[in-house]
Amino acid sequence: MLTTEELDAILPDLEFVKAWVQAVEDEVYRRLQDGEDFENAELAPGRKTRAWADEDEGLNWLRKDFPLKVVAPRKVLSIAQAEKVVGRGLIPDELIATKQSADRLVIRKRSH
Repeated sequence: MLTTEELDAILPDLEFVKAWVQAVEDEVYRRLQDGEDFENAELAPGRKTRAWADEDEGLNWLRKDFPLKVVAPRKVLSIAQAEKVVGRGLIPDELIATKQSADRLVIRKRSH
């Protein structure tokens, strides 16, 4: 494992290394799409998502056997959506629960 000092010395160059790795991945992807073979890479199908081909038809189909509140429940607007309606900063603070995601690593740029 690298020492703290060794890691600290590498940090300013991480963006360059990431960009180089991304360029390599992009080129391999392009070549795979063009039919070239790689021993250590392949194209895998992307993640599939499903949605109603026609939402109104889907709703009508569901309503045949289920009540509307079950198949199309109402939801309260998110804070961001509500602020678009009432104006930013107008929602009382006590009505807002703030969650913070995990800390993220920020690399300082090398000063030249």
